[in-house]
Amino acid sequence: YKLFSTTLKAINRPDLTARITVFTVVLNILLNLTLVATIGILGAAVATAVAFVGHTLLHGYYVRDQIPFEFPVRDIVWVVVSSAVMPGGLGTIYTVLPVETVPELVGFVTLGVGIYGATLLVRKSTREVVLDLLAQLTA
Repeated sequence: YKLFSTTLKAINRPDLTARITVFTVVLNILLNLTLVATIGILGAAVATAVAFVGHTLLHGYYVRDQIPFEFPVRDIVWVVVSSAVMPGGLGTIYTVLPVETVPELVGFVTLGVGIYGATLLVRKSTREVVLDLLAQLTA
């Protein structure tokens, strides 16, 4: 989203960025109120993930509206899928191993990062980009 946000500011449309931010903050609050009350702390993770995805998609929509370009739809869809798999996986684990202490919470968040990263890497093109970056870093 940062690239899209910066682009909107660069073309003198910070008003769009502000509108998107207000919308997604309100969305995040409403989702948190609803989901935390129904599914607990996992609801906060789901609410934040949904709001952030919406935030990014709205930025992309407005940039594309202002500057015609080829939008990487498949890449975006895969990130959305990965974002959905992560809370689903954590929710399943949470039903068996509830989080009750700070170290357990840190482990739970770390596990979420691992699930998200592993899901991203299932896609061949993403793996290739990551491997190329690693090769550049180690060269």
